Amino acid sequence: MPRRKSLRLHGFDYSSPRSYFVTICTYQRRLLFGSIQGDRMDYSKAGKVVNLVWRSLPSRLVQISLGCLQTMPNHFHAILRIRDFPEFPRLTLGEVVGAFKSKVMSQYCEGVRTADWPAYYRSLWQRGYYDRIIRNDNEYEQLSEYIHSNPMRWQLDRLNPENTGR
Repeated sequence: MPRRKSLRLHGFDYSSPRSYFVTICTYQRRLLFGSIQGDRMDYSKAGKVVNLVWRSLPSRLVQISLGCLQTMPNHFHAILRIRDFPEFPRLTLGEVVGAFKSKVMSQYCEGVRTADWPAYYRSLWQRGYYDRIIRNDNEYEQLSEYIHSNPMRWQLDRLNPENTGR
């Protein structure tokens, strides 16, 4: 089997205390978390769960703090900061994303079983995730603005399935 190219920055310590921008997509970019109405996100019950699970992460993983987030119909953007607490083991960005994806998956499965949420094929999430190491305050502000304005750009978004031919 061919080896997959890693999306991570080679040689970088992803447990370093700093801020990170992450994008996580649904498997096959299925529209499971709601829809865009005008220039705002209208969350499905599953989309609300995504937001709740993300916001609950610091209560389970005290080594992180959260910046802004935006759940979209088929993906999720957020900023988080990994903090250094000597009394706690260091977490990697991958461990944080894995904990998030796992918890959402568990609650989504419950919604499929009990609340008639749309079933998914093979997996709820796309394998892996995209990240960006935030290097300074200016970059943090630019990415925060990008996240907040994401619903307004949905018609042009490359993750919008209606735009696959563009």
